[in-house]
Amino acid sequence: MDRKKQTLPIIVSWIGFTDINIMNHWRQKNNLPITRPLRQSESITGCESLGENGPIRTFTDGTKAEVIYLLASFNYESDADAIKSWVLRGTNSHCEIIYTKVKDPSDYNEVYVAIEHFFKEYLSQNDSKRLRFLLSPGTPATQALMLYASQTRYVGCKAFRTVEKKYSDKKGNQIFEVILPFKITTDLYESSKVVISDYDDISEIIDIYAPIRSINILLLGESGVGKTLAAKKIHKACGGTDNNFITANCAELAAGDANMFRAALFGAKKGAYTGAYEDTIGLFTKAEGGTLFLDEIAEIPLPSQSILLRALQEKEIEQLGANKTTKIKDVRIIAATNHDLIEDVRTGKFREDLYYRIAMCPVPLSPLRNLTAHSPEKFKQITLEIVERIKKENMEFKKANFQITDDAWHSLLNYQWPGNVRQLTHVLHLSCVYAFRKTQGIISSHEIKLHLQKIIVNTNNEENKFEEIPSNLEQWLTQKKEYFINKALELNHNNYAQTAKMLGLSYQKMIYFINTHSNNNG
Repeated sequence: MDRKKQTLPIIVSWIGFTDINIMNHWRQKNNLPITRPLRQSESITGCESLGENGPIRTFTDGTKAEVIYLLASFNYESDADAIKSWVLRGTNSHCEIIYTKVKDPSDYNEVYVAIEHFFKEYLSQNDSKRLRFLLSPGTPATQALMLYASQTRYVGCKAFRTVEKKYSDKKGNQIFEVILPFKITTDLYESSKVVISDYDDISEIIDIYAPIRSINILLLGESGVGKTLAAKKIHKACGGTDNNFITANCAELAAGDANMFRAALFGAKKGAYTGAYEDTIGLFTKAEGGTLFLDEIAEIPLPSQSILLRALQEKEIEQLGANKTTKIKDVRIIAATNHDLIEDVRTGKFREDLYYRIAMCPVPLSPLRNLTAHSPEKFKQITLEIVERIKKENMEFKKANFQITDDAWHSLLNYQWPGNVRQLTHVLHLSCVYAFRKTQGIISSHEIKLHLQKIIVNTNNEENKFEEIPSNLEQWLTQKKEYFINKALELNHNNYAQTAKMLGLSYQKMIYFINTHSNNNG
């Protein structure tokens, strides 16, 4: 291939009914056999005119390209040769028909498989910057998946839409680039480490994607950066309520076997397993009309990953012990992890097909140390939001007027926050309690430093090393849990509700532990 040809664009488009219909009107007007019955429209004259020849020719007429790939579904195979000749009337570029065998172009799964096969057989990562994807022809499924698959595979490629001449802009343009901010780098396939571009403000991502419930979002970041808070913001932005935000702690769910994992997600019929004394509903059903938040999704073992994948692909679930499936009704999926999931895909720990189901829009969240160093105003905004949330969650603070002094801001901004948002929340929570009782709501550097000393965070990223391995692990863990509950109760002046929030426990679970294990008489 000569160098000049290697710089020309590569155009990819599905064949759509509008292109076929406009072509057949022209063929009838010129006494040529039509490929299928015509659909009449006042805007179709049968004349060949620049900008009025259908979406594909609006994009390709007069364009010099190395090749124009036209993807044909099964129903349009009989039209393909005529469409190819029609397109070549407007360009001298090479044109090739790709017969995909897609029988139902509205089936997202079938279209996805066809696009993946086409990408592997015909396109190269080396050509990313030359790829031009036309989105206008076809069904919603072909349009959406062409956009998603292209933007997450080929960094530097471009996607376009075309409009009819009557909808052109003031300059007469009928071709518009579709620009979306999410990309997954091609390093997924080519290197051992992947760097995903960070976003300056998650609110921008929420504004763009949160309203579209069909887009699954993956939140990425270190432990404690606020992935749960971000998930709740997205949930609220698309009309969710407190009652239909359902959290699935994947590490806990995956602790049992695959059947228990299925029962937790999909529910179980009476008698499906020992202890199933009545029918139960699963987390997917509980999340109907809202959000299912799959926290710590990287902890799901491979056998159970296939169970989740099938539910997301087929959009249907089957209760454990049932003999029929039910459709998933309007459930938004948000997943979160502190793992490098792409590395897990490379090493075989996480299924690639499941990754692409959950990571339609990956959102990396910055650790607080980045914000204190580069975006202090944003850090202050987050801090004030946390203080406001603490006031709302604690009735005794209802009339409190918390104020953070300049020296307190200096202390907050000059700390590294290895525990991220979770640690900041705990320090602010304790500081608010202290300030409310001792200083009329004034939070100074004294309160911040005092409570930073009380909360110790392990900054060693390596696995903890113990000089001695306990001979009775369960007893050792119980003693540690008892110690930290008692310590937190002391810090919170025996306020059980505040202690449970600090430790990330439900109130009922903490009370149960205290009543059954602890020596604390509270």
